[in-house]
Amino acid sequence: MKTKQLIQCLMAFLAFSQLVKAQNVEVIHRAERFPEYEAETFTFIAPGADTSRLQYVATLRATGVGKNVSLEMIYSKLKEKANSLGANAFQLLSFKRMDSIYKSILVMNMYFVSDSVLNLHRMLQEKNVVYIFGDTEKSDKLQSFKIDDVKKEIKGGTYYRHQNAQGQEVKINKGGFTGATVWIKWKENKAATFLTLTGFGLSDAPVGQMGASIHTGRMNYLDENLGQLLVLLLKPGN
Repeated sequence: MKTKQLIQCLMAFLAFSQLVKAQNVEVIHRAERFPEYEAETFTFIAPGADTSRLQYVATLRATGVGKNVSLEMIYSKLKEKANSLGANAFQLLSFKRMDSIYKSILVMNMYFVSDSVLNLHRMLQEKNVVYIFGDTEKSDKLQSFKIDDVKKEIKGGTYYRHQNAQGQEVKINKGGFTGATVWIKWKENKAATFLTLTGFGLSDAPVGQMGASIHTGRMNYLDENLGQLLVLLLKPGN
């Protein structure tokens, strides 16, 4: 390997190491009885929802420090730790962000939940709603897009919410004619759709969704559980 390439690799490794150190997950409390195997999924449970049929696993606190530590990174660390403890669902307890020192603290309860109970919780969530995010970090930087050819703008740290009316198919575009366009159609009991205008949270398109977003990089589908959490942590921008 050439010297220049070696230096670049070392710098990338050091930068990654700093990001890892800047994120810390603590177990505040853990149940005496808990699943003896790792989980893979991580499902959103709304704050205030009835948790009597959920098996409590632990309470975790994640701390992120630094300009380059995003909410998605903190969420990912929490998911990794929760899954290792056997938890497959989470419920937000508190969130605190100190912008002056670039520090965020996220506290959640973690649970193990059966598929049947998870489905009951999903039924209580919003239907036929589209959420559009720009940057997750607060800033005055504007991200623009169009809803049915009407221009909209949102600042960093905010989101846009659109409610599809019965029978409606909404067109969402970023970047004009050569950009990315998605069409999202109303369907009975259709779960909320989450889109991001930036590079974070890349996810596969939901079944039945159409659009150019996955390949252009101009718009991406966002994991629905992360999306539900961001709606709680960020502010509406419309």
